[in-house]
Amino acid sequence: MAKKQRKKQRKRHPLKANPKRQAHAQLRGYLYQIWHSVDSWLDLADDEVLYLEGAEDFDRISPETATVVQVKDTQHNITLRSPEVIDAINHHWELRTNNPGLKVKFRFLTRSQIGMEWGSPFGESQAGLHIWSRCSGDEAAITKISEFLQVEQKYQRK
Repeated sequence: MAKKQRKKQRKRHPLKANPKRQAHAQLRGYLYQIWHSVDSWLDLADDEVLYLEGAEDFDRISPETATVVQVKDTQHNITLRSPEVIDAINHHWELRTNNPGLKVKFRFLTRSQIGMEWGSPFGESQAGLHIWSRCSGDEAAITKISEFLQVEQKYQRK
C-alpha cells in the first residue's frame, strides 16, 4: 500500500479580535432568561398563561394577577439609583396604570448584589433595596422609600 502523503498543516489560531465585539455577555444573558422562563413555565398553575417577551422578559398571567419578570444577568451592585432599577419601577407604575382591575406584580431578577446608595439616604448601613424588599405592610419603611423616590425625581408615577 502506498502511504498517503500528508501536507504539513499549519497550526490555526483564532483571529486577533476586539473582545468588545463578541457577544458572550449577551448570550449568557439570553440563556439566563431562557432558563428562568422554562422554570416558570414548569411551575404554572392550571389557570395561568406564560407570555415570553410580553410586557417584560416573561409574564405569568392569571385571571386576577399578572406577575411580570425582568431578568438581568448583571454582576455589578445595584441600588434604587441604578438606571435599570429606575426603569423597572417606572415600568411597573405604567403597567399598573394601563391594566386597571388586574393586580400587577413586578419581579426584578438579577445576579447582582444590593449596594448602598451614595450619601446613605436611608441611614448608616441601610440599603434602599433591602428596605424596599421588606416594606410590605410596614408604614415607616414605605414612607422612607416614598420620600426617597420623590426627592430623586427620576421616578415617574403615571
